[in-house]
Amino acid sequence: MNHLIRFLKIALRGVLYCLGFLLVGGVLLFLFMGFTAPGARLTASLIEKYASTPDQIVRINDPSALLTGNFSAAAVTLFDSKGIYAELRELEVEWSPTALFSTRFDAARITAGSLRIERLPAPSAETKEVRSTFALPLEVKIDALDLPEIVIGKDIAGLDQFLSLAGTVDATNESIASAFTIAQRDHPEAKATFDLVFNPAGNELKLEAAIDEPKGGVLSKLLRLPNEPAVSIALNGTGPLSDWTGSGTAALDGTEILKLDGRHQLASDGLRSLSLQGGGSFGALMSPAFRPLFAGTTDIDLAAAIEGGSTVRIERGNLSTGSLALSASGTVSQQGENNLQASLTGKNAPVDFRWPLAAGEAQVLINSANISVIGDAQTAILDVAADIERATVPQGRIDAIKLAAASDDFNLATMSGAFKTTISTGATAFESADVDRLVKGPVKLDGTVTLSPETIRFDPVMLESASIGGTLGGTLNRETNEIATAFRLFALPAVLPDSLASKFDTTIAIAGNLQTGANGNLKLSDLELKSGTVEAGGTVSLADNVLTAALTGVVPDIGKLVADGQGKAEFKADVSGPLDTLAIKAEVTSSGATLAGRTLSDLIVTADATLNENNPSAKISATGALDGQAIDVNADLVSEGGRTSIPVIEARIGENTLKGAIDLTADFKPDGAIDFTFPDIGLLAAMAGQEASGDLAGSARIATVNGVTSVNVAANGSGIKRGDLTIVKPTADIAIADLATLSIRGSITAETIAQGANRASDIKLAFDQEGKKTGFALDGSYDGSPLSARGDLQSAEERPRSTSPPSPPRPGRYR
Repeated sequence: MNHLIRFLKIALRGVLYCLGFLLVGGVLLFLFMGFTAPGARLTASLIEKYASTPDQIVRINDPSALLTGNFSAAAVTLFDSKGIYAELRELEVEWSPTALFSTRFDAARITAGSLRIERLPAPSAETKEVRSTFALPLEVKIDALDLPEIVIGKDIAGLDQFLSLAGTVDATNESIASAFTIAQRDHPEAKATFDLVFNPAGNELKLEAAIDEPKGGVLSKLLRLPNEPAVSIALNGTGPLSDWTGSGTAALDGTEILKLDGRHQLASDGLRSLSLQGGGSFGALMSPAFRPLFAGTTDIDLAAAIEGGSTVRIERGNLSTGSLALSASGTVSQQGENNLQASLTGKNAPVDFRWPLAAGEAQVLINSANISVIGDAQTAILDVAADIERATVPQGRIDAIKLAAASDDFNLATMSGAFKTTISTGATAFESADVDRLVKGPVKLDGTVTLSPETIRFDPVMLESASIGGTLGGTLNRETNEIATAFRLFALPAVLPDSLASKFDTTIAIAGNLQTGANGNLKLSDLELKSGTVEAGGTVSLADNVLTAALTGVVPDIGKLVADGQGKAEFKADVSGPLDTLAIKAEVTSSGATLAGRTLSDLIVTADATLNENNPSAKISATGALDGQAIDVNADLVSEGGRTSIPVIEARIGENTLKGAIDLTADFKPDGAIDFTFPDIGLLAAMAGQEASGDLAGSARIATVNGVTSVNVAANGSGIKRGDLTIVKPTADIAIADLATLSIRGSITAETIAQGANRASDIKLAFDQEGKKTGFALDGSYDGSPLSARGDLQSAEERPRSTSPPSPPRPGRYR
């Protein structure tokens, strides 16, 4: 027993020592952080970290000790994704640290040398989330707030505006009392005063605010008022919160343009009554985008009652301007009966609603809009309708939009229920040719949309238009905005570019499943494409900027893509990697197909490429046989040291061969040489779906110097024949000094050119550069008579001109 007691005494002593050390350490840490310069810097860094978000950053420079009662900082700077947008300099705070024990921030005086606000902060998702859940962690009392220089930057006010502010603040989560005076530094008569006392527990509300500024003041610049008039605004409210009346007036250049009277009453049973009456010609006070809505005289007459926070009864709800009439009456309740009716109509023309966008503005011309809510809150009948004459954005225009949505069983408490929805449009027009082909009005969407607190479900929605039709079914997560949908769409060939549309003669069907995720991620699965020209399927996904795709397909009849071809070809492709460095592997195979009557066997075309803006690379090969004659094609594209080249170009199709190599300049202009020997042109023509015969051999030398590309071509053959056209012994010796401007020297000759019964012989076409023009001369004989022509060629910016235009054929001579 004595040993146990001795052990307990030792253990207790050790615990007391540890607690003592922790207490002393805590006191030392408190003194270090609150009363020393290094501790002040550490405390400031912790405050910066707590107050900042990834795209809204706070910096405190040269802080003094925090708990001495006299805190100062050289600067407090606010950053966003675009840089500094506000800075407070020479901050001084006289406060009582001991008041923190009463959860109160108590400052006798806060002052600063200057506050500069360069621009409004860029939007921040993190900041919005913090502000939406904000509550005061401490009561705040500031006896004197003094900012002798506030600079509003020109990005906000058009030019730098210098203001001063003085006031007091006493705020808790239950009440607030505050008084401020803001004046222009150089024009003290231009000022704004604000005096507010809001104390619901004490049944007290006081509001007195006034703004008076001369012409060209800060407010007129902020609101972009025409001619920057003198502005005078006054708000006054008196009486207890349970029976409070207030009024507001506004005047420009001394002329009253707005007068409003309001009243708030709170009955003993908790019923709140609100009324607002008045109006005026105050369109100039609105932002430029909303001025058309409030043109002329505006009349406001509102009387409503709020019961328990879940029921609103509108006795009178009328807003009338020179351009629109808005009315509402009845009851909307999340618990009881409903009979709300609301409508918006244009008076003499559609309501002209506009909204500024980064690339211009959006404009919606509204003929009418109506909403009605009838019946019990759990099973309400809800109808929404809108008639829009036109909706315009910088990217295009949609005419004659009509919206109708109706629900016979809508739950207002949970905001859930099924809507039968129809949206139809008239004509459409879009700036992008690709989008304009794809979307052709009239368009109609018809289906059932089901709302719940978590999702919006469309199951299904039918799409009809002049170019595309089909069905869509799926869900939208209302919290994450992620979509999961299955689609089956049908399109006419006209949605494709002209060069492709001509190769499709049946409807194009595409089906699959689409899922979207955060950060732009998406996944396409069970993808199927069917048409008379091509069939394909596979998957595509984009996750964290990495693309992965696997596609396979077949061309049932290559004759739709290649003239005079028959049979099928199969293909597959795999794509992977970041969007800026995509790796692509593709393969095309065919066996048994025919080209211009020649049989294609065991054809395999492969491509292995990396698409990188700075260092692209690729390897292309083709093997097989055409009419029993071997096909062997290879080409490499490589990049090294910022330069791109094609070191290998080799092609053998039967006895026809082509070899060469090309370097590409930084702007992808060529430099290299190609040699070719084509003893059987018919085989090459068949690859392009054409019938021809003959031979040709020669070379091409390509050079780019100082951005100018030149080409030298030398070629000859015994003859070429296609259909009833025959060319005997063609030769070419051409030097193009500048490919961009058609600066050509050299000649093209042929012993005979015959087209059916027409025959020309000893043909020589010569080119000769003359300054910015290239002259040409044609000599020979036509049916035994001399033939000649003279003229010149100019670059694409200027039209070709003939200096000796040919005249109509005459017997025995053509000139």
